[in-house]
Amino acid sequence: NLDNIYESELNPAMRYSFLVLLHIFTETQLRKLCLEIQEERHIPIGVTDSGGRGIKQTRSFLMKQVGVSVQDFPQKEWDNLLNLQKIRNCIVHAYGRVKDVKKPDERKWLRQFVLKRKDISIGDDGRLQIEVTFCQQQLDNMRSLFERLFQAVGWA
Repeated sequence: NLDNIYESELNPAMRYSFLVLLHIFTETQLRKLCLEIQEERHIPIGVTDSGGRGIKQTRSFLMKQVGVSVQDFPQKEWDNLLNLQKIRNCIVHAYGRVKDVKKPDERKWLRQFVLKRKDISIGDDGRLQIEVTFCQQQLDNMRSLFERLFQAVGWA
């Protein structure tokens, strides 16, 4: 019974927690990066004035105010970050239960997303089942994104 609890509850919860924490960390560090660039370069318009919210806001700031050509970055880096955000939303707002996601377009996106991958699926209970390899890929993607950003702003 203990093994069953571990496999069905604790293990998924740890992976959910990791992805939520990774998203929080990434969003916070992107905002911090933008604020430091703004201060260093004396940019009068701040990240919060750039339109959008969260990750889209920081991307807009980097493109419009700093001149970083993030559109020339490998698209997978930004796409993976936005994908992580959608998965995080499902975890936070519906504890990974895809059918409980309020927005129909997000439910549809999640169902289509998991069909393309082997490291994330929807279990018999309707919850996202996340493999360790998915978590590792997300971490690797964030590292790559920040390395590229630091190079683009001349910090590396």
